[in-house]
Amino acid sequence: MFEPLELEVIAGNGRESSDAVTRRGKFSLAAGHGTASFSFAGGILAGEFRCAADCFVRSISVTGTVPADDRSAFLKNGFQSWSFSGALGMYDIQKRSPFRFVHALHENTENVPSGEPGKHVSEFFCFIGNRASGEGTLFAQEPPFGQYLSFFFDASRSEGNLRITWDLGKNFRRGERLTLDPVTVSEGLCTKLLERWADSIARREKLSFNQSMRVGWCSWYRYFTKIDPDLILSDLHEAKKRRIPFDFFQIDDGWQRCVGDWLALKPSFSGRMRELADEIRSAGFAPGLWLAPFITTRKSPAFSKPGWVLRDEKGKPVTAGWNPNWGGPFSLPFYALDITNPEVQDYIRTVISAVTKEWGFSYLKLDFLYAASLPGVRCDMSLTRAEVLREGLSLIRECAPGAVILGCGAPLSASVGLVDAMRIGCDVSPRWKENPIERLLSSDSNLSTEGAIRSTFVRSFMDKRFWINDPDCLMLRSSGTKLSIAERRTLFHAILTAGGMLVLS
Repeated sequence: MFEPLELEVIAGNGRESSDAVTRRGKFSLAAGHGTASFSFAGGILAGEFRCAADCFVRSISVTGTVPADDRSAFLKNGFQSWSFSGALGMYDIQKRSPFRFVHALHENTENVPSGEPGKHVSEFFCFIGNRASGEGTLFAQEPPFGQYLSFFFDASRSEGNLRITWDLGKNFRRGERLTLDPVTVSEGLCTKLLERWADSIARREKLSFNQSMRVGWCSWYRYFTKIDPDLILSDLHEAKKRRIPFDFFQIDDGWQRCVGDWLALKPSFSGRMRELADEIRSAGFAPGLWLAPFITTRKSPAFSKPGWVLRDEKGKPVTAGWNPNWGGPFSLPFYALDITNPEVQDYIRTVISAVTKEWGFSYLKLDFLYAASLPGVRCDMSLTRAEVLREGLSLIRECAPGAVILGCGAPLSASVGLVDAMRIGCDVSPRWKENPIERLLSSDSNLSTEGAIRSTFVRSFMDKRFWINDPDCLMLRSSGTKLSIAERRTLFHAILTAGGMLVLS
């Protein structure tokens, strides 16, 4: 079982400072900025922070010891939909990319992999136990999911080998108190512990989500960004003629003039969005649309609007990633919006209202959601990074109360209770492993069919507890793919076995 040993608060006025104290049992740390106190009893690690003076608190950490030896394994859960999730041996290596934009695109930028053997990171939960028996210790975050919770495990240390960190990234006012999300620590069989933990949260939080959108069609893996209304309607009419029992029919990336300018359409789609939604609905399917409401590019008018783009302490725009589909392999990066800015919130309201009420789409695939909570200087710094994302998703929920929402590229913990479905792995690919160009990025989270299957099974317990799991598209085609027959069959059986959604392209 876990034994807490040390407490650390990273806080400051402008520049960060660090204070640490070593305690056992119930312990607290009084520093110039405030007091952090913790207790560990009954398998629950609980803590709070009381602010003594106006300050910025980056994080609060508790370090302790959990039993492990060379026969142990570390079960990692990635930060967001696409992040690597899987079991690691004690001295395996998680790749650390040399590129910051890859950290933003794939990881929690405050808890990136070390790139060193035996030093593992995880988010939301982790499990440390015997690889053969599956028995060990689960560490898992409890609601209300107001902070991002991360883990750092060092197999080379016998004492103090696990650090648990509450990522705050917010300003405190003197006298303000914050109760940290509890951490449940339990021992037993990994699969049973995960199911019991998720069941408990679903029951206590009374989680509900639309379960009717299970089978659908998506334009992405056939046409990628090269879509037009005639292609969409052609496949729609074929699906209707063949009486394929889709629940939804979704138009993916490629309908907008540029990413971040969601009300400006490509010429071929201009004036036809309502027509497309009505045609899909008349065919018997829910009309779906892809968009990424929390990011922008330099091509979008949003980029040049004062205060709209999230910036770092030096005033530079915060890079949210890079996507070759938006301008070729050497395209410019894309950026995060500051969704605490009231003007940005108004724009999001306008976009979502237009998409759902004016155009008539009732199924929304919301992509690149992690961008909302990247570290940066926001208009409102009183919220934690997790709370920022929850505020953004709640805003969309308010604007589209009847819509089915699929989260993608989304931090998992902060999305619980706010989405109906969730992508729980990286994108599948027309190849088994990552492509040669992506291999240069040195990341375990690059898109690949193998990676999508692995994460799908690690997170399979979340299905119908937190949301409906989306394992991404089932690709069975024999042309335009490097997947062998055996690999296509493996993907087919993995998706059917894991349950959740079934999406074709």
